Amino acid sequence: MLSLFLFRQFNFLTAVVLLIAVVWISNSKKFLQVRAMMSNETVASVMGVNSNAIRLFTMAFGSILAAIAAVLRLYDTGIDPNGGMGITLSAAVAVIIGGGSSIRGTIIASLLIAFLQTTTEWFLSAQWKEGMTFLLLIIVILWRTEGIVSFKMRVEEK
Repeated sequence: MLSLFLFRQFNFLTAVVLLIAVVWISNSKKFLQVRAMMSNETVASVMGVNSNAIRLFTMAFGSILAAIAAVLRLYDTGIDPNGGMGITLSAAVAVIIGGGSSIRGTIIASLLIAFLQTTTEWFLSAQWKEGMTFLLLIIVILWRTEGIVSFKMRVEEK
């Protein structure tokens, strides 16, 4: 029982450290180049952004984050061929709800989804947590099509 408690604390500490790392990297010059590539790859390349290096950086960073999450999940619940499906769908919903171009919005949405899923498991049943996640997605899509955090866009971009 104590080892499970310590492992959960380790998971929480790892999540906090990785969240701080993501926020720190998202404020760096390298991530400014990533945002330029997200906005318009052709213009970013003309302005001197090395698109191949940025692609390699984003793929490596995302893969490292996914690998750490997978290893921690493996030690917590064991191996299951469909074990990552719920996490993948929840992550996709978090990106949609948070706004595709907003890291801050995605972090807020993921915390909201985690709270909703935990509350659903606590009061209803674990079978309902994905259903409640997609109910939240439907509500947000009907209410705000751009997500919960949006950027002010220029008139010609709308």
